[in-house]
Amino acid sequence: MASVRFYLKDSKSIEPSSIFMVYEIRPKAQLKFYIGQKILPRHWNKNAHRPTKGAQYRQLNILLDKITLIIKEEVLNAKIAGKILSVSDLKNTLGRRLGNPRNDNAGKPNVNSFIEQLIKERKSSPEFSDSTIKTYRTVSRIINEYQDPIEFEEISIRWRDKFVSYLYNVKGCDINYASVIIAKLSSFLNAATEDGINENLAYKKKKFRVAEIFSPKPYLNTDEIRQLVETKYEFVRHKNAVKLFALDCCIGVRYSDLAEVDFLRTSEVQGRKVYKITTSKTKTDVVIPYNPLIDQLLEDGPPRKISNVKLNLYIKEAAEIAGLDNPVEKISYPKGVLKKEKLPKYKLITVHTARRSFATNMYLAGVPVRSIMLMTGHVSETQFLKYLRISQEQNAILVAETLDQ
Repeated sequence: MASVRFYLKDSKSIEPSSIFMVYEIRPKAQLKFYIGQKILPRHWNKNAHRPTKGAQYRQLNILLDKITLIIKEEVLNAKIAGKILSVSDLKNTLGRRLGNPRNDNAGKPNVNSFIEQLIKERKSSPEFSDSTIKTYRTVSRIINEYQDPIEFEEISIRWRDKFVSYLYNVKGCDINYASVIIAKLSSFLNAATEDGINENLAYKKKKFRVAEIFSPKPYLNTDEIRQLVETKYEFVRHKNAVKLFALDCCIGVRYSDLAEVDFLRTSEVQGRKVYKITTSKTKTDVVIPYNPLIDQLLEDGPPRKISNVKLNLYIKEAAEIAGLDNPVEKISYPKGVLKKEKLPKYKLITVHTARRSFATNMYLAGVPVRSIMLMTGHVSETQFLKYLRISQEQNAILVAETLDQ
């Protein structure tokens, strides 16, 4: 049986600090329980996990012994009954037997149930898009697969390290996907803190985050877009996929918005044709100038809308047929380890490559960053700059041309 240990919330304080108990029922299931007592840190023996000797702490030591005995009894009873003891069950039982309602968590949500409730609330709110809710559900599923239930008090840097190891070694996540999952988990925990449900602020520590690492992804320059558009395709699925993809290279919206755009319906601003779109993710109104290539793409009518998955598949096939096979370096971080490989460009083209191509080609054409952001709907320049895919050589030329002026 694992040891029952007692700690101080702040062992360096000059004021009395709260005492809490830690017991690991099994790997990934740790109970953290505040006993409702405080003590001056200078009167606490760190090695013994108990108060220093003295008659004044006789009653406190009796309480700690009682807690230890209750834990051992409950664990033994669960083993005899063949029951899997959960953190919340043990915590509720301990609180009830000690007559301490503050620690009786009956009816109080754990991390898993709080996330589920939060998703339900946000799903009914117009502030959160379907794609955002889908991301929330994915993160929630991964968290539940790792551990259910998770008590708010269990969250720590050590817990985070084990969870990240699980993301790498069991789920096969790369470092940037792990970064997204930890960031979403932190946002859920922050919401619980704001609601007064969570008092554990371990998630706010810098060490809790997984730093995102820039991984270069390809874009198509204007010549490559033309090459893709002007290639003759045998199958309708490739023709339609190219039309959809190329149209997005002209307007640069997310696929969730691309599927809703009526390409035959334009507006006018001072005699110039534009598309006026309200983005589904950020609810931002954007105005995008009409690209002359759109006329060619719509000669035989607008494209047929297909799923993101199908477009990802068909555009790769079409790009291979079009000969977009120049070698491109792919950099990834599976399990947090750097991996470099050379792949033909068509294998790395996705639906999102179109939006990236729109932003990069606009930038290379000399359009100011702020103007491009007004078209892509980005609020944060940091997030927008991730879309730009220019080499150091291209950047040097752009700077030189600016200096020449």
